[in-house]
Amino acid sequence: MRFCLIFLVLFFTACSSSKFVQSNAELNNEGIFIKARVNESFKITLQNPSSIETNFKESLKEELLSLGLKEDINNPDYELLINLVNFKKHIYALKVSRSGTFFYDFTPMEPRGEWMVENYYSMQMNIKIKGKQDSGQTSILAKTAFISDKTRCQLSLENSIAKQIKSFFFMQ
Repeated sequence: MRFCLIFLVLFFTACSSSKFVQSNAELNNEGIFIKARVNESFKITLQNPSSIETNFKESLKEELLSLGLKEDINNPDYELLINLVNFKKHIYALKVSRSGTFFYDFTPMEPRGEWMVENYYSMQMNIKIKGKQDSGQTSILAKTAFISDKTRCQLSLENSIAKQIKSFFFMQ
């Protein structure tokens, strides 16, 4: 009985975590490589034309602070210009044929094949990092591996993009 209770608690805890939704981020070019030093400063400017409620700026700030950078809105060493382009739900269907129809169709009156439906969310951001010495720009497209509730998917996508932007900085 205790084992079942522990299993259920762990299962529901894992299902309620925002990191449970798998997501990945892809770049549209070679990427950005910024050599930075500890205690250099940054400023994040987020433009959100799609009016999506988001805490992305705060989560990115935490990621950059964890590198040893500090925030300075007046005279930063690096300015991050970010445009949150969109956050979309995608649904598509793929027809899957049955193997029995390869040799002979025994059921000509039934619909041919089955449909496999895929659902996922995607988020796209354009980013430009302007530094005193290094700079670069790219577009990041993040996708979930499957669909979950909208809030958890958005948190997972924002987390993936923030980690991708953090990886642009090579600390010296």
